[in-house]
Amino acid sequence: LGGQAVFRASFKPDFHVVKADTLIPARDAPLMIGQDFGRTPAALIGQIDSRGRLVIFDELTSEDMGIEQFATEVMRPLLSNSYTGFGMFMVADPKGRDKSQVNEDSPFDMLKRLGYSVYPAPTNNIDPRLRAVEQLLLHQVSGGPQLMISDKCVTLIQAMKYWYRYRRKTTGVLEDKPEKTHPWSDVADCLQYMSMSTNANYLGKVMNAMRPKARKPPPAIGGWT
Repeated sequence: LGGQAVFRASFKPDFHVVKADTLIPARDAPLMIGQDFGRTPAALIGQIDSRGRLVIFDELTSEDMGIEQFATEVMRPLLSNSYTGFGMFMVADPKGRDKSQVNEDSPFDMLKRLGYSVYPAPTNNIDPRLRAVEQLLLHQVSGGPQLMISDKCVTLIQAMKYWYRYRRKTTGVLEDKPEKTHPWSDVADCLQYMSMSTNANYLGKVMNAMRPKARKPPPAIGGWT
């Protein structure tokens, strides 16, 4: 019965997909990593540039592994080899704050213990997530796209073109929510978390939280102030 691509009307491959060798991360801005959890964790590595564009440089997908294995065996090698010296933070599925039924660790706890700065995306509600992506796709900056995707991100591009879609019911009517089809919905979720996080208020809170906190002076001794 097929289905209908979620972003069929707004995603234009010839416009939004850019050759990887033309996308160079800026050293004066942190990388943003969109992170999805579950047993098939996925991540997108991108950056908000000085012109307010969201640029997606790389994608990572997985099969049947937990977030700790994904972070150490899949993500860390890429970050170490290609993005050494960059500041970075993660925006992730807010449900990642939920504690495991096996132990007291949440996915957020696990990532923080591994040294990552991780923050929950503003919401997990699907409607604002999809709207955030649509807004970026439809907006232009100086005649070019506000959302730029490297041609290395093959899974994300396939998701945007075809495979992140609304399933069609036997009646011919489309489902209300996109299908959860691995790996396309995984990277689409990552893009949604990142797109919502380009909001100036949210981003400002994250940047403020990332700043080193000033150390309090030691208490006065002997009555001197």
